[in-house]
Amino acid sequence: EEDLPITGERLAGELGVSAGHLARAFKREMGVSLVDYRNRKRLDRFFEIIQRMGHTSNLLDAALEAGFGSYAQFHRVYRKFLGTTPRAMFSAGSTGDAASVLGRLGALGAVGARPVREPELD
Repeated sequence: EEDLPITGERLAGELGVSAGHLARAFKREMGVSLVDYRNRKRLDRFFEIIQRMGHTSNLLDAALEAGFGSYAQFHRVYRKFLGTTPRAMFSAGSTGDAASVLGRLGALGAVGARPVREPELD
């Protein structure tokens, strides 16, 4: 699954609607903002990479591969969704098992929103 760098504005233009209309419709239908949805998908990918490569993988490399633009962006998003820092979760002796964190992330959906559902494609 490739994460193409497309903005909400560009997507709205391709769909022939305003960016505001797209944002409101997406949040109404999905229960989460477009930005939070995209960041949630990036976190899902991050944990899949960590699981595949093991805990020896570099967090920065995994974050960049998952589609985050920088470690700072990854850190901010990680903390927002999981309430802790990546280093704290993956530090020595931590119970930061990627599978359990993925489950926790899935249970969260998005902060302050109902669980995220996959969009239906026609």
